[in-house]
Amino acid sequence: MYWASGIAKALVVIPPDYNEFNPAEEPSSSGETIDLKNTDALNTIIRLRRNKTGNLFVTLTKNSLQLWSVRPTAMISQVIRTSKSVEEYGDNCDVFWKPDGTLILVQTSQNCLFTYSVLTFEDKSYKYQFGQVSHHYITGAGEGNGIRTYLLKFRMTIRIDAGMEAGIGIEEFLIVTTKNPPAIQCIPWQDGPNGTKTNILARLEFLEDKKAGISSIVYNRRINIHGWITTDGKAYAVQFNEHRPSIENNHKAPPLFWTGFCFHSSGDLEPAKDVRATCIAINAKFSLLAVGTEGIIMEAFIFHIRPVTALAWTSDGHAIAVGWKNEGLAVWSVYGRLLMTTVKDDWPISKPTAQDSFLHGVNDLFWSSGNCELFILHTAWTEKEVQLYTLPFAKSAVTTIHSPDNAKRGFLQMDDRLLLYRGGDQEDLSAINPDTIVWQHIPIPIMYISDNWPIKYASISSDGRYIAIAGRRGLAHHNVSSGRWKLFGNQQQEQEFAVRGGLLWYKQTLVAACENVRTHTYEIRMYSRETNLDNIHIIQNIAIPSTILYLSIMDNALLVYCGDNMMYHYLIVTSSSDGRDSVLLELCQQISFVGVIHAPARVRSISWFQPRSHRPFTPETIQSASIIFLIDGKLVLLHPKKSDEGEVQYDLHILADKIEFYWMSTRGIGSLKNSLWACDGQGVKIWMNIWSNEESARDWQNDVLLSATKECLRISLEFYPLSVLLDKGIIVGVQQQTSIRQSLEFPVFKLMTNTHLFLQHILRYMLTKELEEESVAFATSYQKLVYFGHAVEMLLHHVLEDEAEHAIGTAQGAVLPKVVKFLNNFPHSLDAIVGCARKTEVALWDYLFSIVGSPKDLFERCMSTGLLKTATSYLLVLHTLEPSADSSKDTIRLLSKAMKAKDYELCKELVRFLNSIDGSGRTLKEAVLTIQQILNENLESPTSCNFNNNNNVNGNIDNEVFKTPYNL
Repeated sequence: MYWASGIAKALVVIPPDYNEFNPAEEPSSSGETIDLKNTDALNTIIRLRRNKTGNLFVTLTKNSLQLWSVRPTAMISQVIRTSKSVEEYGDNCDVFWKPDGTLILVQTSQNCLFTYSVLTFEDKSYKYQFGQVSHHYITGAGEGNGIRTYLLKFRMTIRIDAGMEAGIGIEEFLIVTTKNPPAIQCIPWQDGPNGTKTNILARLEFLEDKKAGISSIVYNRRINIHGWITTDGKAYAVQFNEHRPSIENNHKAPPLFWTGFCFHSSGDLEPAKDVRATCIAINAKFSLLAVGTEGIIMEAFIFHIRPVTALAWTSDGHAIAVGWKNEGLAVWSVYGRLLMTTVKDDWPISKPTAQDSFLHGVNDLFWSSGNCELFILHTAWTEKEVQLYTLPFAKSAVTTIHSPDNAKRGFLQMDDRLLLYRGGDQEDLSAINPDTIVWQHIPIPIMYISDNWPIKYASISSDGRYIAIAGRRGLAHHNVSSGRWKLFGNQQQEQEFAVRGGLLWYKQTLVAACENVRTHTYEIRMYSRETNLDNIHIIQNIAIPSTILYLSIMDNALLVYCGDNMMYHYLIVTSSSDGRDSVLLELCQQISFVGVIHAPARVRSISWFQPRSHRPFTPETIQSASIIFLIDGKLVLLHPKKSDEGEVQYDLHILADKIEFYWMSTRGIGSLKNSLWACDGQGVKIWMNIWSNEESARDWQNDVLLSATKECLRISLEFYPLSVLLDKGIIVGVQQQTSIRQSLEFPVFKLMTNTHLFLQHILRYMLTKELEEESVAFATSYQKLVYFGHAVEMLLHHVLEDEAEHAIGTAQGAVLPKVVKFLNNFPHSLDAIVGCARKTEVALWDYLFSIVGSPKDLFERCMSTGLLKTATSYLLVLHTLEPSADSSKDTIRLLSKAMKAKDYELCKELVRFLNSIDGSGRTLKEAVLTIQQILNENLESPTSCNFNNNNNVNGNIDNEVFKTPYNL
């Protein structure tokens, strides 16, 4: 889902010039003066933290705090502590934010907390000077509004007498953990009637080591989960219950506000060093916890023997970035596909001198707003090393809105542009050639993105002609054919609403889920591609009572899923008047999923699923449509059933787990007409024609339902899939490519397009299920592809290698005989068999030809049908299995046919072959005589063949043709 693209940008932090301060006159923020001594070692950044909204971040050194703007990236405020302050209160060691961004807290090594207020002003910290130019064409993405003024003001010092271990700020409390005694305190930001809530850790029953303290805390408000790392190296998932503390038998004891369980190293008296937890990250979108350890990262799919120093999930939950102390970084998809890494064994020796020092170690990292940049803090070893970097990323548009059309096409999004895969529009060989330029770069208009960065939603139409985007405010759309964008002409109208829940195309109509930022009301807006973006041209505006989470369109039906767990079904009605088509929405039904979906915000996608014969939808057929949704990685099918009273109820069936995204085909070929494709991180799962019997789809019985929803097959891939080109029989995906050259001091990260044929997998499944007639019909639809012969050859090769080990032969359940019978229906069969043989070990030839027939008979079939080039390939097989004399005779026979067919290139290859298999030259002499005889017979039709009839007994014919080694 996420791939680095481009080169890293270094952010140089210029240390303050302490000579500018007058010790007698310039006080620090805490009222003390600056000491000019011992400043050389104080400039190393030790922590990197972003605020909740992602527009600001701070860096921390041992004696200073810097406040940065994310876009444009610049330092805007700084606080420097004096040497006297450092001596009295200790070095800075950690920093964290109050969630509302108004307060920053700095932890020191001597158990103190310095608090700094973040003060905002309307004035700009930096003002652009562009002469007479006053607008967007010079500023970049997100830079149109400039940088607001933020000041850091010292507020107070809090001393933790019990010794501070760790801290974090949540909405209501400042949470700190203490060392002696080990305890956890929740201190309200503002004084209230309840005051501080304290629990001694030894009294918490779920803690396995009663003497352990808490060394690190993280929190996610969306799912109300705290992650604790204890000093004994274990990790806990914990909840804070302020209003429902646990009740103990001893009423005099203070209440316990924490409940939880150990999910890492549970039961270990003392975890081994390699599995001791070092950091933790929470993924609310997929309900996952990731733990970094001294030796490995414990997410079941990531295993690297290096100390993990940092973890950061993207805000959409689709990827996690991992930093190592000595080995750079890597990014994984949510369920385990390695997307990119700077850890490579084959990098050149010059890597240690590379300018990008983050390749050698990462101390901290975080994702920017929009997740198209990764901010990286390097563990500096020398004072001259750059510590702070930003690395650009490209991400799949599925991460912004999981619509069927976004999943259907290769559609990527970067910080200031979109990438559209166009390989499906090219010839067959170009589509599978990795060197073909298949990506179209579509720059996002600076006039839009400079004020509305980051882009939160990007959507493409089903035919690939139109693209729509939405950023912080408003929206814009693009015509791929003409290359033109349409933006709001009235900026006030653009800034009065924000897209919340996505935007989709219905033919030439754009449907957007919006929030009015002034009234905080929600609505569905519809715009025509043909008219200007303006409120007077809105086709329809429908008020929705709750936050819109997701939109989905299939055919003429719109599904709207909301935060109150209600789903609204609309029919898209098209009418014509004055020669123009108008589109309107009509509410058909609404369904409550209370009790079915417990956390609406964690739903990643919802889609209709209905046989083609039941569409377009009507008020009657829409009630029979099944619904597919993805929540917490589970792919779930809701199938409707009518009760005796006529009320529609839904049966819930879990199709698969650990799914990252899915795509449905309703216009596929043959058995893929109503297919479902799902990516699980390691490959693709396929449900073929989930409604093979459309009559049963009207009223499924349990046995039919269970059979139809059973996963058909799974295809493992070496790359991450983006789309499926059904008409070309290939899966398209992307791999990370990292280039480090001797001439460059930095690595260049690129995207490499990969493809994978899926025809052989589908055909094998169908033949295994004894669907022979269906497999022939399915393959016939793809027969005209130039690589169809390669696909059936791979089918034969894979089945042969799997069955030869057990020598199944023609026993019951053997698939190889069925494959051979299947191949006989196509003219590619002889080529596929010999191609498979030449790619297979000679030890398996006896088994192969015992099923497909003897190679001699297959050679004769090629000779009789005029497949001379294919017959040439069989010669190598015959030469290996038969005496050389017999193969020489067959070669001479084939040579005669090639001469008569005037295929002189093939003749040259055959002559080279004869010269190589018989060093005496007799066979070659016999072949030359044969050639001469044929030439004499065809004297009346001159040819361009230039064979030299040299009677050299040793076969050293003086002709350039015979000096080239043969190559069948």
